[in-house]
Amino acid sequence: QRLRVAAAAVTVALRDVGAGALVGETRGPLVHWSPPVVPAGTDRVTLISVPITGAQALLAAPAAPGTATLTIALAPGCPPATATSSCGFRPGTPVLLADAQGRRDLLTVTAAVGAALTVSHPGALATTYPVGALVSEVTVHRYYREDSPDGGQLVHDDGSPPGFPVVDHVAGLAFDYFGDPQPPRLVPEPPGAPPGPPRAIYGAGPPPLGIDDPADIWPAGENCLFTVVEGVQVPRLPVLAVGTALVPLAGALFDDGPWCPDDASAVRFDADLLRIRRVRVRLRLEAPDAFRGPAGPLFSRAGMARRAGRLVPDQAITIDVTPPNLAVPR
Repeated sequence: QRLRVAAAAVTVALRDVGAGALVGETRGPLVHWSPPVVPAGTDRVTLISVPITGAQALLAAPAAPGTATLTIALAPGCPPATATSSCGFRPGTPVLLADAQGRRDLLTVTAAVGAALTVSHPGALATTYPVGALVSEVTVHRYYREDSPDGGQLVHDDGSPPGFPVVDHVAGLAFDYFGDPQPPRLVPEPPGAPPGPPRAIYGAGPPPLGIDDPADIWPAGENCLFTVVEGVQVPRLPVLAVGTALVPLAGALFDDGPWCPDDASAVRFDADLLRIRRVRVRLRLEAPDAFRGPAGPLFSRAGMARRAGRLVPDQAITIDVTPPNLAVPR
């Protein structure tokens, strides 16, 4: 039963990971501009998504580092305002503030009056967010294993401690990642379409050739995913394998750059995180001490049981989850 509960908790969160907003330049799955799956070692993962029923709006005025107030545009589709809510935002709402170049901050609403949202933040905003940046309710699930007197617990939190134990006697938890071996490429514009900024099949598209984004350190026409070679914008990430079949992504790949939005950003992430398409969950649970025998293939930790009729071996399960919001067109 505990194995079933643990598996269900993690896989349900993975099923919905990466769902994105319905408004602004960042509408659509999160993987088009920011990683929704963020590993931390082999036994810890953070999963980010925008709930489909969540509050969503756009900035009506720039938000600079140090600000405690976001001014949002009240769209016709916003829920009716109340004394303590605005456009669906209310005190305690977790908020994602983001732009199309992958810059993002996680905030919490402390007050909502009219078009003004007062927010709290553990530090200053990572950058100045322009008019039109996304302000959206967000769901964050972080799962990890912690040691405990009972051997270990599967723990869940919303991105910040303290966590809530889900099940006890977790002998092992590991996450493996499989991803796109091909780097992102630019999407050709349909014939006759009006000129617009370059778009990538995943991740943020670069500025147009010759145009510099003053908010990052990359040269004109470049970003963390694309560089300019002989006047042509080409992928910065390498090809990991021939073809499009998913390949294992080693943990070191997520910590060597290139960094998005750039190396200097306070909320930088490794561009290879955008490759993740499938997550493998490996769980191992053990019985209480009185039903475990000597450590070995059947028991990851030794117990007190010595009679065969009392032995209950560890139970393990491996589950592969391919979240639909991580899929990209080819």
